[in-house]
Amino acid sequence: MSNQPTPDNTPDGLPDLSPAADHFEMLGLPRQFDLSEEEVRSAYRRLARDTHPDRFAGASEEVVARANELSAAINAAYRVLLDPVSRASYVLTLAGGPGPEDVRDVPGNLLMQVMTLRELIEQDKQAGNEDSLKRHRQSVEGDRAAAIARMQTLARTIDTVDAKDKTNLRMELNAIRYYDNLLVELARDPLTHPTD
Repeated sequence: MSNQPTPDNTPDGLPDLSPAADHFEMLGLPRQFDLSEEEVRSAYRRLARDTHPDRFAGASEEVVARANELSAAINAAYRVLLDPVSRASYVLTLAGGPGPEDVRDVPGNLLMQVMTLRELIEQDKQAGNEDSLKRHRQSVEGDRAAAIARMQTLARTIDTVDAKDKTNLRMELNAIRYYDNLLVELARDPLTHPTD
């Protein structure tokens, strides 16, 4: 559970938060990459309960609108901070690093590898070669795990890294997106493969 204090409530009963606050401030969490799922979930549950628009059903339109606005901001913060990949991207942005629109590169020759692998996946799907598809899945999962490890190392030290490392973090985040897309392509079709 978070050790962060609960924000004071305003006279209307809503927490004294600004919808414009950054996601960490919104949930009352330290601005850092290393957060456990339980820390994020606990902070979210507390605030979601305190700001849920149904609690203010009989209140003025202004209070209901503020509850809706805060609830939406809390939900957005929760979605971003719960997932380590989106959290790493967010801490990179807060640290002044490049966004996905600024750096589209990926490490090494990943793009060539992805193109080659997509061709192999398509061939194996058409041939019904489940063993080969399983090997592709395991390989991509391993590559993704390695990219996640590199991402975590850079994101944990985001306040002390230089511009080059910030660019490297963005490139690892881009690579993870490619791996995620490959894993979607490699997912079993539940209609044609009802059991493992």
